[in-house]
Amino acid sequence: MRETHARRRHYKLCSVLGKGSAGTIYLAYDVRNDRIVALKHLSAEAMKKFPNAVARFGREARILARCRHPNLVRFLDCGRAQGRPYFVMDLVHGRSLSDHLAQKPLGLRQALRVCHGVARGLDYIHRMGIVHRDVKPANILLERDLTPRLADFGLARDESEADLALTGSGIAVGTPRYSSPEQSAGASRSVDGRADIYGLGLMLAAILVRRPPEAPRSLSEMRNRFEREFEPGLMQLGIPREVIEICRKATDFEPRKRYATAREMAREIREVLRQLDSGSQLARTGPSESGEVARASA
Repeated sequence: MRETHARRRHYKLCSVLGKGSAGTIYLAYDVRNDRIVALKHLSAEAMKKFPNAVARFGREARILARCRHPNLVRFLDCGRAQGRPYFVMDLVHGRSLSDHLAQKPLGLRQALRVCHGVARGLDYIHRMGIVHRDVKPANILLERDLTPRLADFGLARDESEADLALTGSGIAVGTPRYSSPEQSAGASRSVDGRADIYGLGLMLAAILVRRPPEAPRSLSEMRNRFEREFEPGLMQLGIPREVIEICRKATDFEPRKRYATAREMAREIREVLRQLDSGSQLARTGPSESGEVARASA
């Protein structure tokens, strides 16, 4: 992972793809390999504002360097420029799920296929001892064929590395709208993959009802959150009962009642997709089964 300053000469920055609290992502040209890539460069502002910014950035690069999966962004290279670290990734020829949803909703099958891919990516990193801790539409990049790639591992926890200096005890890590109850309670240092499963379950429900989750004001407000915030809308749309049950199980307040693994969740999503594709009858819900489900399934 140690790179020379000369490595920066291999990349020409073309345009800004996005900005975040940790830095800027550029569309860049890899001169040496004659290819277009995405380059994430830690900002000088982040280094001044966050004492552990360099350590977090380095951990994100190390995590990506360890991972190779079709549903994750792919690490290519790393180095330093202007005294700040950067790393390079494959360019995803699409946009984030959040940007896509702002322009065009996903149908039921599309939503299930996207979340199935994310679940597969999560299962892969969980088996490697990595917890993402910030699963949300903005961190899912979609290829043009809607293949999802999980991105932004800046808040991830890696069991193979000491986390004490990067996440303090009692600190809530993640995006409040999608954070699990245990993250919101400040147990971010000890959460496991079931926190990511919670975020994915919320994301699936939010895609289907076509509105983001509300930001909970207290931990107690997160109890029965799915039943209160999403289930009525899903039933009104006539979403199949099997899909509603997947969302409900994934977002249970108690981690032990959720899916034990993302692989288990992916398996159930795949089975629903199989039934939809084969024309099998699923348990319909709500007063508008015939019209709304037909449109949602497109």
